[in-house]
Amino acid sequence: MNLFLFFMIFSQIITGTALLRMHERQKAEKPGNYIDYLLDYCFTDQVLQKYFPKMKSTVTGEKIYIQSERRSLWTQ
Repeated sequence: MNLFLFFMIFSQIITGTALLRMHERQKAEKPGNYIDYLLDYCFTDQVLQKYFPKMKSTVTGEKIYIQSERRSLWTQ
């Protein structure tokens, strides 16, 4: 039971952080640290759109369908 609770809390923290970073990407903010780079690499807008298909942009209010390439962690 405790392991399940830990997993659920961890999952919510990672998901929330990835969604906040997506919002920052939409405002054209560059990653400020390694965690931002990691989130940009692992949780692209396309990945988040796959899991949250009805989610709308917090900036424009429109659905998010952004086509971009997956970047390397070590390049900017």
